[in-house]
Amino acid sequence: MFPEYRALISRLKKDNTRFAALFHEHNILDAEIKNLSQKELSVNR
Repeated sequence: MFPEYRALISRLKKDNTRFAALFHEHNILDAEIKNLSQKELSVNR
């Protein structure tokens, strides 16, 4: 995700605890969405 911002994201996660927490929450939600999408695809087959 956003490979052009990889260095900036790494720096922000290290230097900004609020950003790090939000980024972590984003990753959790993204994984949940992917799981739900996979389940939906399985049901519709």
